[in-house]
Amino acid sequence: MTETTQLRRWTGPALVALAFLAMLTWSWGTWPDPLVDFGAQLYFPWRIHDGGAVLYRDLAFYNGPLSQYLNAFWFTIAGVSMRTIIFANLAICAAVLALIYRLSRHASGEIAAAAAGVTFAVFFAFAQGVGVGNYNWVTPYTHEITHGVALGLLAIACLHRFHRTGRTRWLTIGGAVLGLTFLTKAEPFIATLGAITAQLLSHWWLVRPARNQVARDLLAFIAAAAAPPLIAFALLWMTMPLRDAACGLAGSWPWVFDRRIVALPFYRNISGADDVGGNLRAMLDWSLAYAAVLVPAGVIALFVRRKAARWIVTSLVLVILGGILYAIFWDTNWNLMLRPLPLCLLLALAVATLPLVRKSESSPRAPLRLALVVFSIALVAKIALNANVYHYGFALAMPGTLVLVAAFAGDVPNWICRRGGSGSVLRAAGLAAWIAAAAAMLYLDNGYFTSKRWTIGQDGDRFRGATRGLEVQRMTQLIGQLVPPNGTVAVFPQGLMLNYLTRRAASIKHVNFMPPEVLAAGEPQILADLAAHPPDAVVVNASTIIDGEFSMDVTYRYGRDTLAWITQHYTPVATSELPPPYPTFYKLVLMKRKVNAGLRK
Repeated sequence: MTETTQLRRWTGPALVALAFLAMLTWSWGTWPDPLVDFGAQLYFPWRIHDGGAVLYRDLAFYNGPLSQYLNAFWFTIAGVSMRTIIFANLAICAAVLALIYRLSRHASGEIAAAAAGVTFAVFFAFAQGVGVGNYNWVTPYTHEITHGVALGLLAIACLHRFHRTGRTRWLTIGGAVLGLTFLTKAEPFIATLGAITAQLLSHWWLVRPARNQVARDLLAFIAAAAAPPLIAFALLWMTMPLRDAACGLAGSWPWVFDRRIVALPFYRNISGADDVGGNLRAMLDWSLAYAAVLVPAGVIALFVRRKAARWIVTSLVLVILGGILYAIFWDTNWNLMLRPLPLCLLLALAVATLPLVRKSESSPRAPLRLALVVFSIALVAKIALNANVYHYGFALAMPGTLVLVAAFAGDVPNWICRRGGSGSVLRAAGLAAWIAAAAAMLYLDNGYFTSKRWTIGQDGDRFRGATRGLEVQRMTQLIGQLVPPNGTVAVFPQGLMLNYLTRRAASIKHVNFMPPEVLAAGEPQILADLAAHPPDAVVVNASTIIDGEFSMDVTYRYGRDTLAWITQHYTPVATSELPPPYPTFYKLVLMKRKVNAGLRK
């Protein structure tokens, strides 16, 4: 191997590693939200590790058991701290980056792999596109989604290895990884099942093995896939009744098709179903915008055949498009830039399927491409009319975005080159659009990162927070002063970060009081839980209360009976109000149990 070849081979990984380290350093400590979501990802494994609690029996939980018990295992190895989970997640994030690079390289080439890896690091791994943290791969709102997507990519990699080597052990390992994915969340399991099914069927279609070999492979795959759920079920059954173990193993599946939950305004907004017409228009507008950039560049690329002219035209395309994008940069709503993603992925599905139907490509690359596209489509389906980089898009839109980036960095330019044109011209157009989108994302990130100027928590639980974090810090101090170390605290409607930071457990099983959890458990059951196991203190987020009910938005209110019960049995003793000039956002109220309130002590 020549020095030039070696340099070219390591340039891509070096760029990816540099982007990863740069984003890691810049965003350091800013990842978690001080109150919302991520605290639950610390609370559950802490209670499992320190309190011996069991999911589903002692803690109401509505996803699969794998992630929380894995995080409890990290606590056992490295100690209970936020830092432990962060370093574990950074290791997983680095592994996902390596998988992305390897899969993209096998599917679309070295340049595509570098483009996909850098895109993951810049747009998804550490970004914060909304005011609430938790939508990144270091402190996700739920580990079940990041672990599930990571396992899905690993399963695809195992099946690709099986296709390349023909060794059944890789098929067996892929089946076992699929079984582990079932123990996370419904969305990544459905996506993984669809992807590796397409991958396996396309492999058999191309290779045409003997029927008895297909039967043996299929049996090995199914047995391996069934093993993790069966083992998990047996372990759960040892600690709880059969029915509860079965419900726990089912995880999020009972709620996937629950119309009450799907119809919540929050989920309608996330999916885009709240404004179908407007979202379709945005999808069409952005599709036309991308076409205006890439189609002319592709046509020009096909006709640039002289070697001397290629660099001149490539430079002109990059400069001209860069200037146009710079001119319209501040007038563009870059939050909508991924709206065409579902349409583009459907087109990619047709392109990936065609060589298989024609059998014009028999290498393992064709099934791999198909698997990645199917995986991406299944994941983005949940936000099909509202595809985005931020919020759920950090995981659900990530694979699809990388597939398209790899296609326009590798597959399409290579196709142009095979026809005598210059693929670098199209790459230049894609690079100009990528830089504009990255600049918009980094500008948004900078605003959130720099606003987090204060240190919240102590020792291994320290992180950076904005002004809202100061309220959480104040409330943790108040709980430490007013609630004894062995006391119990319940936070409404959510805020398990307070429980974790103060190491005060909730006395109740139903520790989240958000609309999906209330609909799943039923408010009467939650009230019964409170009456049977009243906490020593409660914290109420007054900013979420309107006319005696919790309100997550202007159209959905709930929990009147629960708030009335709290008011009847608890009295306010302190608030999180901050001194001027700091604004008070949450309006957290600490309440202690009334004397002679008629509650069990």
